[in-house]
Amino acid sequence: LQEAEKNWAVKTGKEGVILSKYSGSARELTVPAYVDGSPVIAVKGTPAKDLYVAVVNIPDTVKTVDNKAFRGLKCLTAVNIESAETEICSGAFFGCSRLEDENGCIIVGGVLHQCRRKGNVVISSGITRIPHRIAREEFPTLQKYHMKSLVIPEGVEVIESEAFSGQNSLEVVIL
Repeated sequence: LQEAEKNWAVKTGKEGVILSKYSGSARELTVPAYVDGSPVIAVKGTPAKDLYVAVVNIPDTVKTVDNKAFRGLKCLTAVNIESAETEICSGAFFGCSRLEDENGCIIVGGVLHQCRRKGNVVISSGITRIPHRIAREEFPTLQKYHMKSLVIPEGVEVIESEAFSGQNSLEVVIL
């Protein structure tokens, strides 16, 4: 427990451990699978500012990665998730600009976290879920770009409610 508390805020519950607010100095951050014999089941809370984490490894014990867990890690270039069952909440990698692909999208675990294209937006393949209100409120990256057209690739299984609300300039959507 003392080792984990050096870099994380640690909360222990009946089902396992929740880690939040990473503040360590690792370039390759491996989330611990266990703390004092209890499984780490969730990662939450915004990490400290000005971290130089390049790689994040998430073990299969982690069931949920919260919407702010790794937000703003500007040096992050790779995310390795051991289990396809781990729920990656929208926004968990918001602002991790080095994860952007050729379309300006950040997609981790099949979830769209950010897209910084103006006008005609093409969402990259590999996405399975477009989150609730991604174009508004706490994820305004689509809102300020005033989409004119939007291409949603094959393979998207879920477009959550109000995903593109507020896009008053949107004229064409291609599925």
